[in-house]
Amino acid sequence: ANQGMEGEVALICGGTLLSIGLTAAGSGYAIYKIASAQAQEYGAERDNGGEQLLSGRKMYLPSFAKQFLPIILSSVLSIYGLIMAVIITSRLQSLTSMEEGWACFFAGAVVGFSGLFAGIGMGRYGAHAVKAISFNPAYFWRSFIVLVYLEALALYGMIIGLIIESQSFVKSQ
Repeated sequence: ANQGMEGEVALICGGTLLSIGLTAAGSGYAIYKIASAQAQEYGAERDNGGEQLLSGRKMYLPSFAKQFLPIILSSVLSIYGLIMAVIITSRLQSLTSMEEGWACFFAGAVVGFSGLFAGIGMGRYGAHAVKAISFNPAYFWRSFIVLVYLEALALYGMIIGLIIESQSFVKSQ
């Protein structure tokens, strides 16, 4: 890249690392919690025993497509981090100042942390939602809307990261 710009390149690499790493961690956590709750509920229904007999309630297992909607929604978090990382690394050839490097670093950090915390929220809520849906299928769409709102938190972080990154580019022109 540019000569004498090692600090700026390091900041861009740090922003890329935070963007991809933290959103992937949040997405992985959400997928793990939701999938493990689904597996637990599948095992409880398959056993067809104790809990149903004691509570008097029939357990409900959603269709295959409905089971994967929360997991697909959780995996979109890591895509946000990847998009921001591509945008940040595209700036390597046009770096002119340390301010641009810091802006890229913080843009990646904003996207990464918003993806991480959205993933934690999706995982914690999604695991409880799976258990509630197994007893009352009417809760599925309500729970799905809450997961969409949690996804929107990561989308807002992506938008803020894009604004931070684009403002540094405008100031350097």
